[in-house]
Amino acid sequence: MKYLEVISEQFGVYRIPAYIIANNRAMYYAEYDSTRLNKSYNESYKIEHKYTMESDDELLDWVKNNMDWSDLEGDAVFIGETRDVVTMDEEWPNMKSMEVIDDDE
Repeated sequence: MKYLEVISEQFGVYRIPAYIIANNRAMYYAEYDSTRLNKSYNESYKIEHKYTMESDDELLDWVKNNMDWSDLEGDAVFIGETRDVVTMDEEWPNMKSMEVIDDDE
């Protein structure tokens, strides 16, 4: 399974399933593409979801520029230690590291 691993100096390490990000992007573009390109929503969704899951750069770009921590925290799994801070939403734009990992390797 593919994950986004997020490392925050203040909050620790979290893993978020990549399909959550791909779903978010695919829903956005499926709505847009189905109107603009005269394709069905389901067809557009499948194409966009597959594309996003196959492109680590696209996953990272989408999550950094179009999603907030509040969109992901329900699916995030805490991996490492953390320190007390105000909120993860405040830390989100300044993450020390974000990378896509595939734990099947």
